[in-house]
Amino acid sequence: MPLSVNQDTIMVRISPAGCRGVLGGLGCSARSRGFLCRQTVPGFTDPQRSIVDTACSKNRDGAMEGNVPKERNRVMGEDSRNTVVRRVMVMAGCLFATAAMPALAGPVITVGANVPANGRVSIDRIDHAAWNTLLAKYVDARGMVDYGTWKATAADQQALDQYIAHLSQASLSLPARREAQLAYWINAYNAVTVRGILREYPTTSIRNHTAKLFGYNIWKDLQLLVDGKQFSLEQIEHEILRKMGEPRIHFAIVCASIGCPRLLNEAYVAERLEDQLAANTRSFFTDRTKFQYDAGKGTIAVSPILSWFAEDFGATQADQIRRVAQYLPDEPSRKLAAGGTARVSYLDYDWGINDRSAR
Repeated sequence: MPLSVNQDTIMVRISPAGCRGVLGGLGCSARSRGFLCRQTVPGFTDPQRSIVDTACSKNRDGAMEGNVPKERNRVMGEDSRNTVVRRVMVMAGCLFATAAMPALAGPVITVGANVPANGRVSIDRIDHAAWNTLLAKYVDARGMVDYGTWKATAADQQALDQYIAHLSQASLSLPARREAQLAYWINAYNAVTVRGILREYPTTSIRNHTAKLFGYNIWKDLQLLVDGKQFSLEQIEHEILRKMGEPRIHFAIVCASIGCPRLLNEAYVAERLEDQLAANTRSFFTDRTKFQYDAGKGTIAVSPILSWFAEDFGATQADQIRRVAQYLPDEPSRKLAAGGTARVSYLDYDWGINDRSAR
């Protein structure tokens, strides 16, 4: 039976994970707190009618809502019954795509080395000097990276690969200082991210390589071998670093974007970790694209990093702002944040690549 497609709008309500999973991998581009997506609807072969534009945005309870426009009376049939059929088809398509996600994952790219158990050492013994040399050479004081020259220099691409292979020598079962573990995993996250960007360069954004459904996702599919296991960037961030109870890691790990903290142009090391984390956190909040305030109006506008990872900074919004108060750029801003009464909003996030040659 032919379907009748009306021009009114169906509201498709699915979970945030479902919306990002189904829609995020189909040509979507990140927007401030939402996504703009295009989705092919099962059962329609006419190219003009097979594309549905869907705009998803978080509502107050965290769900995602999508407006799916339909065409009116392009095919003869029974309007009311077929409207219901179309609804079911759109929802079924979303559910099918979500269920199929694991099977449609991109190819896993492994970096590092497969080190035998008897060759592994404590994280305390991992040397970050090679990474320090590369950062000093290719990263400026603003955290901008000269990806073009780095990619064109085979010897330094090899040096990065050798450093990442050295990271693979770590044993996760041998005792190590907490500071050494934090420095190790921050450096690992940043080095693997740079390796992933060099692999794709030239590119304008890491988001060009984060497919949610079809194909390669750098955050999931680029994996570091450590202690006989594979760790994705997502796992390093969420399953290791965030669980270590140090929220300033969010001002140290860098996803190759302008909205990220600056990539420090030296390696993190256990002996100076406290000073390095404090300095990079202060640097983050001196950037007006990441922090603004108006003491007279009692308002603070801050990077959405403090929203995305709110629980790492405190139980309430006031607690979260107090947690970073000491790192704010001047006394009025520190006083406002410490008072706990500021009205807080979140700035836009710039996903453009932190490429020195493009700025």
